[in-house]
Amino acid sequence: MPTAAKLVSAVLFVLVGYATAQLIEIQAAQGRFVPYIQPAQMFGAFSVISAVVGGLCGWFVTGGRVGQGMGASFGFGVRTSATLVFFLLIAFAIREMIRHAMSMLYHGPFDAIQAVFGLAAGYAHVLLSPLVLAVLVGGGGIAGMLAEASARRWR
Repeated sequence: MPTAAKLVSAVLFVLVGYATAQLIEIQAAQGRFVPYIQPAQMFGAFSVISAVVGGLCGWFVTGGRVGQGMGASFGFGVRTSATLVFFLLIAFAIREMIRHAMSMLYHGPFDAIQAVFGLAAGYAHVLLSPLVLAVLVGGGGIAGMLAEASARRWR
């Protein structure tokens, strides 16, 4: 059932996902993630995909759990950010694995499946940047609290 809280949390997590992706792109262009992301690497639709996944996570994870207080909603927002990160890490690792598989870099399907986890772990190092963590944790928590406020306002 669509509610105002689900809509607000979806919109806010679209912003969190997009802002995080843009921040990662800016820092990658500056060469801060060199072993994991090359400065000249093309990101393509990275920001758009991050925003869409953020909206879906906001709708399904935070939107249905509001109404339990501000502290709990802050936690739900951080949880939604973690869910967003998980799905994006897996999605982009699978995309990179498929690119490598098309270049015949793997000996078999199990090597390719195993590589997904290695690629995701490499991309996870990008999240150790203090700015990226601040946007994910702070933005997610604030988004959760704003979703709680919208649930109280529009019942």
